[in-house]
Amino acid sequence: MPHIEIKMYPGRSRELKQALAEKVCLACAEALALPKSEVSVSIKDVAPENWAAAVAHIADADMFIGTKD
Repeated sequence: MPHIEIKMYPGRSRELKQALAEKVCLACAEALALPKSEVSVSIKDVAPENWAAAVAHIADADMFIGTKD
């Protein structure tokens, strides 16, 4: 059962976050050939000044897309 955590800057509505979570859930379920019910998605707002600390613990080997800068 995969869980996806999305961290992003604050300022987006709950409705927009819900739409994003649904699309990410569907993409994950399709990619892994799982039912959507086995995928969970959370979204955490992180202030820009806290961004580096929020992602610093993610190991390079675990970061598939993006940068920790």
